[in-house]
Amino acid sequence: MELVDVRHLINVRVAAVILWAGLIIAAIAIVGPENLADSYGKLTPEGIKSFVLSFGALAVIAYIALSLLRPFFFLPLTPFTIACGFLFGIAGGLTMAMIGSTLSALLVFGISRYLFQDYVKRKILVKYPAVDERIQENGWRYVLFLRLLPIIHYDVVGYLAGASRVKVKDYLFATIAGELPGATIMVIFGSSLDQPGSVMFYISLALALSLLVLPEIARRLMRKST
Repeated sequence: MELVDVRHLINVRVAAVILWAGLIIAAIAIVGPENLADSYGKLTPEGIKSFVLSFGALAVIAYIALSLLRPFFFLPLTPFTIACGFLFGIAGGLTMAMIGSTLSALLVFGISRYLFQDYVKRKILVKYPAVDERIQENGWRYVLFLRLLPIIHYDVVGYLAGASRVKVKDYLFATIAGELPGATIMVIFGSSLDQPGSVMFYISLALALSLLVLPEIARRLMRKST
C-alpha cells in the first residue's frame, strides 16, 4: 500500500473515531448526564417506546437514528425489535424493525471492512476462530445461519462478516432473510404487550421464548461437534 493510501486510511479512521465520540457526546447531551445511568436501566420496550414517542411527529426518524446509534453503545437488538411492535403495530413495527436492524448491520459491516479490518482481525476474530473459519468457508450461508440462530451477538456477526470475503450484497441478503423470522415473532410479541393475558400474547410469548432457547441448544451442539 502506498504512503498516500496509508495516510488517507489513517485520516478516515481518525474522522470515524471523532464522529463516534461526537455521537456519544451528543447522545449524553440529549439524554442528560444525570439521566444516563437511568436511561440504561430503562432499556426495555416500554422505555424505548417512551423515549421515541417523546419526539412526537419525528418518532420514526428518532427510531431510525436510535437504531444507527445502538451498535456504538453496544446495546442489544432484541428490546428495540420488541419496541417496534409496541410502537408501530405489527405491519409498521416489522417494517421499522427491519429497516433499523438492516441499516445498523450494514453500518457495522462497513466499519469492519473499510475502516478497522485489521483491528477486527486482531481483537475479534481470535475470539471466534471457529465462526470465522465457517464464514470463510461457507460465506453468506453461514451468515444466514447466524442470523436465523443468533448464537453470538448480532453486531459481532457483522464485524466478522466485514473482515471476511463475504460480498456486501450477499451479506445484505443473508441479514434480511435471516433476521425476518425472528423479527416477526418479536414484533408480534411487542404488539401484544398492551394486551397481557390475551391468546396472542401467550402465543407470541411462547414463540419469543423459543428464540432464546434455540440458540443455546445450537451453541451446545456446536461445542460437541468441535
